[in-house]
Amino acid sequence: MIPARNEATSVGTTVNAARAAVRDGAADEVVVVANGCNDGTAGVAKGAGARVIDVDGIPNELGRCDGKGDAIWRALPFLSADFLLLFDADIVNVSPDHFHLLAEALRGEDSPILVKAAFTRIDHAGSPVELGGGRVTEFVARPLLRLIDPNLASLGQPLGGQVVVNRQVLARASICTGYGFEVSLLMDIFRDYGRRSLVEVSIGLIQNRSKTDRRLLTVADDVAGALADRIAGRHISHLAYRPPLVPGTTVAQA
Repeated sequence: MIPARNEATSVGTTVNAARAAVRDGAADEVVVVANGCNDGTAGVAKGAGARVIDVDGIPNELGRCDGKGDAIWRALPFLSADFLLLFDADIVNVSPDHFHLLAEALRGEDSPILVKAAFTRIDHAGSPVELGGGRVTEFVARPLLRLIDPNLASLGQPLGGQVVVNRQVLARASICTGYGFEVSLLMDIFRDYGRRSLVEVSIGLIQNRSKTDRRLLTVADDVAGALADRIAGRHISHLAYRPPLVPGTTVAQA
């Protein structure tokens, strides 16, 4: 699954890499979840061979989709795989190997519930960046995770969007909207299933497109809110949460 919002310039490359991994048996299909796009992202993804779920076209009593976590929640009824491999659409140097390395973590006898990608973040020249986890990770998330459990703080990319997650577990979760999705998912699975349910796997080098400082303020606010809710043990932040899906819900048709 590739969540995407206005990623027309890069989503085609991401889909092509994912489809190559599918041909090699690493996954079953490529699905792009489009949310709030006005740049032709859905058309580019479909042209590259992906199945596109445009969540803006799915009627919902909650109204307009509220960011990445909400888009994933709305797309879940249209997915049937046992595990979902999520990959960001803005990775500049994406390759089939990234998908293979994540999928290989499921080949053991006891499949984990959540696989988190660890990677070395590089700049446009190919050199490792100073803050390997990113500014929000190092300044906001990691200090708070360290207060909760050192095992979580030691993860290379606790906020990274490159993950594999058990679909049924995700469907039973209360999903955080906005940019709090990744860290809330990590925390909830750790709380409910323990550290052994989490696996970290290195996928090599990753080059992200840099976000503006204004955008990073929104990311930091959402991440801090999701962590504050879990430290407090109750909902105290500005964030919205989507309810667990009804067990046994049949897979819908997009």
